[in-house]
Amino acid sequence: MKDKRILTVLLLLSVMLLFCACGNQANQEDSATVIPEPTEEAAEAEIPSETAEPEPDEAPAEETELPEETEEPAVTAEPEIVEEPEEIPEETVEPEETVIEAAEEAAEPEEPAIEAPEETPEPTELAAEEPEEIPEPEEERFKLVIPAEYAEPSYRIGEVEWNQDGSVTYSLTAEEHEQLLREVHAYIQEELDTMCASPYFLHFDSMTANEDCRIFTVVVIDIWTSKAEQKSIPQLYELGRMYAAYEGVEPGNIHIDYMTKLGNTFVTRDSEKDEALIQK
Repeated sequence: MKDKRILTVLLLLSVMLLFCACGNQANQEDSATVIPEPTEEAAEAEIPSETAEPEPDEAPAEETELPEETEEPAVTAEPEIVEEPEEIPEETVEPEETVIEAAEEAAEPEEPAIEAPEETPEPTELAAEEPEEIPEPEEERFKLVIPAEYAEPSYRIGEVEWNQDGSVTYSLTAEEHEQLLREVHAYIQEELDTMCASPYFLHFDSMTANEDCRIFTVVVIDIWTSKAEQKSIPQLYELGRMYAAYEGVEPGNIHIDYMTKLGNTFVTRDSEKDEALIQK
């Protein structure tokens, strides 16, 4: 639109300049024609010059009507654009109200948080009741008296008390008693291994005791026996009685099996039979 205005203005200026130039030329011609003497030919020549003058007067009148068309650029959308932002702030008022309502709703859930500490005393009551519940009873202990001939000072399980006659009194729980019996069995097996490894035991390959040391198994190389091997029989009976003393029971009959490496038993010995023969 601005370009159209500029073009129209330039056109008007150019037209005006042309009119001004034509007017000056007409004046100069008039002045030039006055100098010669008036003649009939000059008079006839002046008549068209006078008729030519109104032409420039009428031309600008027709061309001046062009500015009337320039009124069209006055119609613009600028006022409409200015009105649109006025409506936007009216709508933005609504989010402000929603923000206030959201803040009020967010403030409402804080009320149960105040009530929560009022219910918390319940776990404290439970915590107070827990120590009062069922104190674990101490394990029952029993006393075990070991004769002086079987007392072993290396056993320090439970509460140990040495008596004046050389015997030992143990105060044990069930677990401690089981541990004591395991140590006694290990001691007896070490004694058997030591005897079998002796150079005087030429015909024995191995000697073992069962779990309660009531049965001893002797694996032999041949049927012959040395004096040391024969004397080992009462020693095995004593080891069986030793285990029975720590077990807290009567020893009963102690049994010895002599067998070959193939597992064939060819001789058996019993403590009760042997002791009965000795008494006779």
